[in-house]
Amino acid sequence: MKKSLSFLIALMLLMSLAVPAFSDESELIPDTLFPMPDSVFSVKAFNISTLMETFMLELVGADSVITFTYEDNSAAVLAAEEYKALIEKDFPGFKDSKGNTLEIEPPQKNSNINSFNILIHLNKEPVTSAGKETLGWIDFSSFADMLTEVGFNKVEEIMSVSDKANLANIQLRLLRLGDYNPSFEDIRDEYIRKYHYDAVGKEIPEAENVYKNLKDTELELDGVPAYKFSFEIPDTMGRCETLSCAVYVTTNAAGECVRINAYAPKEGFPDADGNPYRPGIEDLCAIIENTYTRIEP
Repeated sequence: MKKSLSFLIALMLLMSLAVPAFSDESELIPDTLFPMPDSVFSVKAFNISTLMETFMLELVGADSVITFTYEDNSAAVLAAEEYKALIEKDFPGFKDSKGNTLEIEPPQKNSNINSFNILIHLNKEPVTSAGKETLGWIDFSSFADMLTEVGFNKVEEIMSVSDKANLANIQLRLLRLGDYNPSFEDIRDEYIRKYHYDAVGKEIPEAENVYKNLKDTELELDGVPAYKFSFEIPDTMGRCETLSCAVYVTTNAAGECVRINAYAPKEGFPDADGNPYRPGIEDLCAIIENTYTRIEP
C-alpha cells in the first residue's frame, strides 16, 4: 500500500514538474507570448486579418501587423483600451519574455473606424534570461543555444525554460493559495513531509521511497534562505529511464513563496551524434543557484 501511495505521489509530482508554461498556441499572437485579444475578452472581433506584404511591413517597421475589426467604433475603442491595459499590466515595457515587443494603434473615438492594429516586433537575438517580479529571474546564457523555449502562464504564475524536446527544464511557480500566502517555513516543512513521510505521518523507509537518492540541503538563493530537495524518479513519459530532479523553495522580493523545479535525464540522454545530452541536472542547478535574483538584473 505504501509503495502504491508513494508511486502515486511521485506521478503527481512528475506531472507538476512537466506543467507547460505556455498557453494554448492558438490563443497567442504567432511567435510571441502575447495573448490574442479574442482569447481574453468577451467581445470578439468579427474579422482578424494579417498584413503579409513584405514591402508594407518594411514601411511600417514591423515583422507583422494584425488588424482586429469590430461591429462599430465604440467596440473597437473599448477593445483597444482594454487590451492596452492588459498588456501594460502583464508585459512591462510591452515586451514578452522572449524579447518580442508590440505596439497598439487604437482608433479615434467617434470616428468611422471600427478596427485597431497590433504591430509586432520580433526579437532576433537569442533570449538568455527570463523572469517576472513575482517569480524572480534566471540567466541561462551558458546554455542559450539549447534552452530556447521560454513560456509564461499568467493565470497560474508559472514560467518555464526548456529545450525543444522538454528533456531539460527549469520551472518557476508562485505558491499562492487564494488570498493566503504561506510562510517559507510552512512550505519547507510541507515539502519535507511530502518527500519523507507517508499519508499517516510515518517516515517512509528508504527502500520503499520512490524518491531515490533523496537529499535535503539548506542554502541561500540571492542571499535569502532556501531549501533544496534533490532526487531521482522514473520517467513515466518514456523519454528516458530516470529523471534527476531538484526542487527549491524560497521567497520572492515581496516575501511570497516560490518553487523552482529542474529536471533532466540522469543517464545523459544521447543527442543525435550519440553524445551525452546536456544540459544535465548539475548544469540546471548551477543556473538556479548562481544566477537566480529577486530583482530584475
